[in-house]
Amino acid sequence: FFEQHALRAFRYGDSYLKLARREFIGSNSIDAVRQMLDDVPLDKSIISHITIIDAAGTPLLVSGHKIKPGTTAKDRDYFLFQKNSRGDQIFVSLPHKGRNSGKLLIRLVRRITLPDGRFGGVIFAAMEVKQITRSRAEMNLGPRSSATLVGTDKKIRARSSYGRLGPGQDISGSRLWSELEQSAVGLYRQT
Repeated sequence: FFEQHALRAFRYGDSYLKLARREFIGSNSIDAVRQMLDDVPLDKSIISHITIIDAAGTPLLVSGHKIKPGTTAKDRDYFLFQKNSRGDQIFVSLPHKGRNSGKLLIRLVRRITLPDGRFGGVIFAAMEVKQITRSRAEMNLGPRSSATLVGTDKKIRARSSYGRLGPGQDISGSRLWSELEQSAVGLYRQT
C-alpha cells in the first residue's frame, strides 16, 4: 500500500513537473507558467509547490510563496546533479527544509535544457515528507510500525516514524540493506 501510494504521488508529481517545464520552455515566460498553474491547479495533497530556478541557481518562481531575497540553489544537490547531467532524468532529492516554505521537502527535479542544448536551470515539484508518509496511518499497521522510502543511494528520503533513523541517514550498513542485496523481494522481520 505504501509503495503504491508513493508511486502514485511521484508519477503525478513528475507528470505535472513535465507539463510546467514544457510550458516554461515553450513560452520562456514565468507569467505563462503562473497562468498554467491557475488553469491546472496543483493537487496540494501531493505537491506543495513548483519551483523554477535559472542556470545561475536563482529562483524565478516558487508557486504560492514569495522568493526570499538572496535565495540561491547553486549549492543544492539537486541543482548540481542536473547541472552536470546531460540527459533528461529525474532526481529525487534528500529531504531538506525549504528556504522559502520552511517545510521538510523532497524535490522531484528535472533539468531545463535550452533549445541549443545548454543548461538552462532546473524545475522541481516539492513534496512534503509528511504527505508521502501519511498513508501509514491509513494502513493501520499499529503504533510501533513504520514505512520507509530509501533511494538507490541507500539514504532515507521519508519515514513514517523517526526514531534512530531519520531523513538523509545512510542505511547501507543495516541488516535490512544486506537482506535487500540478497533478494529484492521477500519478507524481512526485525525486532
